[in-house]
Amino acid sequence: MKDIILYPTDFSQCAENALSHALRVAKVLNCKIQIVHSLDFEQKDMTTLSLIEKVKKEAELKIQELKDKCISQDVECDVSLPNGKLSIWVAEYVSKEKPLLVVMGTTGASNIKNKIFGSTTYSIIRSTNIPVLAIPEQVETKVFSHFVLSSDYKEKDVDAVQFLVRLAKPTKAKIDVVHILNNEASKKANTQKLLDNLKQRIELTEDYENIQYHLLYSESRIERLQTLIKEENTAILTLVMEKQSALGRLIFGSLTDKMVHHANIPLLVFPNE
Repeated sequence: MKDIILYPTDFSQCAENALSHALRVAKVLNCKIQIVHSLDFEQKDMTTLSLIEKVKKEAELKIQELKDKCISQDVECDVSLPNGKLSIWVAEYVSKEKPLLVVMGTTGASNIKNKIFGSTTYSIIRSTNIPVLAIPEQVETKVFSHFVLSSDYKEKDVDAVQFLVRLAKPTKAKIDVVHILNNEASKKANTQKLLDNLKQRIELTEDYENIQYHLLYSESRIERLQTLIKEENTAILTLVMEKQSALGRLIFGSLTDKMVHHANIPLLVFPNE
């Protein structure tokens, strides 16, 4: 059975741009795409049966157009139009079908449009237990030539690299595993040991030569990542979700939170567990 890429859409430009990325990943990994659009009439404040039926018919036409687009590019595709909240449907679908990946649009850097769908993407990133690829609205699809994993030496970093290797192999793309350290020299030796340990664990599972490991130095992880992305023409930035309490996120924020809302390239987020 083929792996599944789950692609939720609200038919906005924000969501539409994500489909081209879902198609690219599906072709590289030989996956099928499951398109879903939720008919959340409570959110839309629908009150009459005739209006509900009209919205349903419009959604059926639009989702069929997306399915036809997938099929025209030789990608297998199914569609769903569930009633209710998207986040609830996604949680149930992920639990039952165990898709490989969710691909969704997000508002990205400095974009004030489609905030509702963008916030739904963020909610799914925080709640789902599979990787989510968030695509900013204005980002064009690229050949997979370079991937960056920002590593904090979590167990899931190995899973993240394994996934990136699957994407990278067809084009022999470069994968950089980076850890950003501030300039405290006392931390360098221990951090290097952690990096070497991660490298050894990855090499036990992956025979892929085009992976490099780096310690980078900066007082601002976000600024250093943004510089690296720009310098290397990165196709996808990958993060593993930080474990933080709600209070910790409120006070300090997190790298994942900030990059979801400010990244201007596709962001692949892995759950911590």
